[in-house]
Amino acid sequence: ICPPRPPQIALSPLLSSLRPDLLTSSAELAHRRKLFITTVDRVPGWSVVSTGGFFAYVQFPDHYLTAGSVLGLKRKRLGSEDVARVMAVQCGVICLPGSFFMPRVADDEAWNQVMGGEVLREDKWLRFAVANVEDEVVLQLGPRLKQMNEFMGMAGEEG
Repeated sequence: ICPPRPPQIALSPLLSSLRPDLLTSSAELAHRRKLFITTVDRVPGWSVVSTGGFFAYVQFPDHYLTAGSVLGLKRKRLGSEDVARVMAVQCGVICLPGSFFMPRVADDEAWNQVMGGEVLREDKWLRFAVANVEDEVVLQLGPRLKQMNEFMGMAGEEG
């Protein structure tokens, strides 16, 4: 995401000439984030919990955590890797599991050092790229999340 420091320093005198483009890009990103949040938050059980310039963390429905039988799994608990995999295969939505950005769920020592770690350890978040997709793609996400809800056995239910 960030270029190395030497090119940043070398190009710093040009930043003022790039200002109009930066303002345009910033406005486009803000619009896309707002569209993404609105689209996701309209789907039962789904909510955007954090956004940055390029990515958003989204909480999937709590129902998914115990829906292993829907996938033919004997495990009692599913995590973000399971949900991301199913979304890719069943709904054509690519995102990253929240667990890719956290300590291993079983690593008690690491989690004891994380403020709010017990909540984060629930592993019920996905990371979506928001910046590099068109508005039309963002709008397609709503129906696909609804499709995911149906696949996971919660048609018409709240999260």
